[in-house]
Amino acid sequence: MEGRQANRGQLSCSIPSNSRTSEGVPPPRESGPCGRAARCSGTLAPPCSREWARLPCSASGKRSPTAPCWTSSDDVFAPSLAPLIIIINIMKVTVIGLGFVKAEGVVNSMTRHGDRRELLKGPLYYACAITLTTIVFWRTSPISIAVICNLCAGDGVADIAGRRFGHVKLPHNPEKSYAGSIAMFLAGFIASVLFMCYFNIFGFVEKSWTMVAAFGVISLAAAVVESLPISTRLDDNLTVSVASVLVGALVFYSIGARNLCCMSSEVRRSIPATVGMVFAGSS
Repeated sequence: MEGRQANRGQLSCSIPSNSRTSEGVPPPRESGPCGRAARCSGTLAPPCSREWARLPCSASGKRSPTAPCWTSSDDVFAPSLAPLIIIINIMKVTVIGLGFVKAEGVVNSMTRHGDRRELLKGPLYYACAITLTTIVFWRTSPISIAVICNLCAGDGVADIAGRRFGHVKLPHNPEKSYAGSIAMFLAGFIASVLFMCYFNIFGFVEKSWTMVAAFGVISLAAAVVESLPISTRLDDNLTVSVASVLVGALVFYSIGARNLCCMSSEVRRSIPATVGMVFAGSS
């Protein structure tokens, strides 16, 4: 690539990292395979790093201090405590996106064009979707598996595969590719089946071929919605989440799946108490 020279495995760029357009907004990054940018470093550059960063979320946050809530805690506060780290990050991206706090590293790693206002769209939708899914559907609902796996694994892999192999574009949306849509379906479906088997070990969800087929239908619907132009105009983090919830509720209800919504009255009462605990600890 022009303007880029390799020197002992390090990448250097001819475009300075602090360049700005006349409007004060960073220039769009040049995208090649895996979203390599003109503003580079020796590590993965956004948006590639942004998509790779979301994939571990489908593993239920194993590195999070609240991870035991997913499998070992029966406390009424568990659904509200499990996404606690994500809730803190929602607050973080909000204050940075609004300009109250400056954090160039966060902006560059979580946005496509280096504009802080982008944090108030895709990254915020993504975090809110995971949080609401955890609180409302929790670990005993197959809907939560479908939403989180299609959003984390499916949509994350779709962007990476689309940038690397997406030479043939979709006729109804030239910004999307066949490779990205197929990768999204396969990644979301496989992740959903794996998590169904995992949570079945603890007795949280049932395991059957009917459930496998249901997850396949939901992942296919999510991939189709993600490929539509409306997902480009709004945000695929929003449309994929809504589609997975609506189609998941319809499909799982039609096959007689249990525990579709796990938000009991006790859980609803625990939410204000959990929010109070968060703000009390931060003050």
